[in-house]
Amino acid sequence: MSACEPLFIAIKKKLTQDIILDTCLRNFLVNTYNLSSDKEIKQFLKNEPDESISFIDLLFSPDIAFQIQIEPLISPKKFSDEDVSQLIHQLVTSNLIANINFDFTTESLSIQIPSEIVSSFIHRLNLNYEIPQALQNILTDNNPLKWQTLVQLRNEKMNWTKEVTDFISHLLETFLKDDQLTEIMAYMLSLCSEINEQEKFLSGLKRKKRQLIQNLYRYNHGQALIEKHNMEFLLLSGNRSVHVDEKQTKKQILIIDKVLNELFGEKEFILPEQYAHHFY
Repeated sequence: MSACEPLFIAIKKKLTQDIILDTCLRNFLVNTYNLSSDKEIKQFLKNEPDESISFIDLLFSPDIAFQIQIEPLISPKKFSDEDVSQLIHQLVTSNLIANINFDFTTESLSIQIPSEIVSSFIHRLNLNYEIPQALQNILTDNNPLKWQTLVQLRNEKMNWTKEVTDFISHLLETFLKDDQLTEIMAYMLSLCSEINEQEKFLSGLKRKKRQLIQNLYRYNHGQALIEKHNMEFLLLSGNRSVHVDEKQTKKQILIIDKVLNELFGEKEFILPEQYAHHFY
């Protein structure tokens, strides 16, 4: 059995499992294509391949749960571009058929999954994207978040420079048993692409925190002006409203503070405790 065979079996099963056209998908069809009846939807899927391809792509997009399920088949192997192409070819030539079941009726529709949808599905799995071995070694089998974290690393598609690898390694080692590991990792990975390669992560995190606090100040200042004056007056006076997700921004500040504290020992730079009470 080749390295791709267990993965082929798992993906084939996923792609050919029955799909339920639930309320969420129906609303999408109504809002995007103005299709409401089962008859209209069937005709659309059967007779308008060029128009329906975007919707079919949505139906067969891999979810995180499936990625976590197959990660044990991926991370121990090294998938080359040739392996990925071979897997796509094997799936496409299998002529995969899926059933779409309509939730409010007993109606169903069988469709052959187009080759471009199979290819798109596989490429979204990032199979040939290699996660540094140093990071894999930290995530031992007895860690319940091992596969979820590996999927998180795989989907981020980082440029793993030595500096980035070292930073994420230290982050994992520090917060491995923390309940917020997934949340901390997600935000820190997103910041890795923002922080200049010549900028140390410590100074980069401090700079980012200052930026977030400035954004919050501008937002709160703008809200106070809006309460005092009307929007028309503010626009005429040259004041622009700043749109900030206040709760999310405060959360990001606290994550940075947590990393500054536990990873770098920068306790003097921590956000005042009373500030956190506004959203915790």
